[in-house]
Amino acid sequence: MYKERREKASIKFYILIALVILIIVFAIILVMPKNKKVTKKTVPTELYSKSDLVSINKSYSDIFYDNLKNFKDTSEKYFIKKVDALGNKEIITLDNLINENHMMATLLDKDGNKCDEVNSNVTFIKNSNNDNYKMTLTLICGSENATLTTYMGNYDYCKNNKYCEKKVEVKKQATKVEEPVTESVETPTEITVPDTPVQTDYSLYEYVLSPSESVGTYSDWSEWSTTEEQASLYKQIETKTETQTSEYDCSIHENQRYIAGYKEETYIAGYTTKTTKVGTKNENGNIVAVYDTKTTPVYGTRKVPVYGYRRIDNDKTCTKEDAVTYYRYRIFTYKKGINYIRYSSSDNDSYLINKGYVKTENTK
Repeated sequence: MYKERREKASIKFYILIALVILIIVFAIILVMPKNKKVTKKTVPTELYSKSDLVSINKSYSDIFYDNLKNFKDTSEKYFIKKVDALGNKEIITLDNLINENHMMATLLDKDGNKCDEVNSNVTFIKNSNNDNYKMTLTLICGSENATLTTYMGNYDYCKNNKYCEKKVEVKKQATKVEEPVTESVETPTEITVPDTPVQTDYSLYEYVLSPSESVGTYSDWSEWSTTEEQASLYKQIETKTETQTSEYDCSIHENQRYIAGYKEETYIAGYTTKTTKVGTKNENGNIVAVYDTKTTPVYGTRKVPVYGYRRIDNDKTCTKEDAVTYYRYRIFTYKKGINYIRYSSSDNDSYLINKGYVKTENTK
């Protein structure tokens, strides 16, 4: 009996020891540091110019927005193609992209007139610290015009190690700035932006330009052309009529008959009459002679011409005079009677001040 109790007590002891060991093991597992899987949070990015394009899309006509987007895309292609030949600062006009490089079609404004190909341009300014460029586009299409700034460089996310537009982290929605309209003229917002974009809130200072019709009101006159131009709010037209002398072909081409030679022919030159006695006859008991009279032609020969035909070419150039109308135009850079409003993050923007803008007390 005692032996059985002793064996049962030993079994309980070992079970108790095993439980203690298990508890210790679980405790160690719980307090041991765990290797957590670190998931890198993806930072959302977008093209540097995206927010400005969204603002322009809401403030301008769809036609102008499409024109600006086309101009921007073509300018990027031009930059990638010509980057090795660009200097520290290059200005390429819209006319150069359309008519010299043939990289895009003519842009028309919402009234069907051509956009200003002389004063619309893209400016590339090289960063002094690297090979990246600041790209600023200015597009003027009738009563609508805007300026858009972005950056081009050889960034890590560019495909095939080529140049592309800069992207920035999207930390929060940028403050939307809407340009006020004065005298039914929409003007773009100009904001001075540092080379390294900073997503922060800032005040915008208002500058106003109230021009008079003086030097600088218009762009330079275009070259005279026979292409008809139509005047508009921002476009002044001059015409002149000149007498233009032109040449035209007035040659004469005809078939002419000529004598190729001669041939002989027989013809009747006249006639002869001959009476011949042919017999006798008894007439009232008398024998009389019988005569026969014949008229015969007399033939002769003569030479007659043989005709041929040949082509005669009378080459000749004549002249004529026509009245031709020539057209030239110039675009209003600034027009008298309209207040042009710009905004800047600087309260002493030398660029705007040098262009004649005056800072007001308004901010936003």
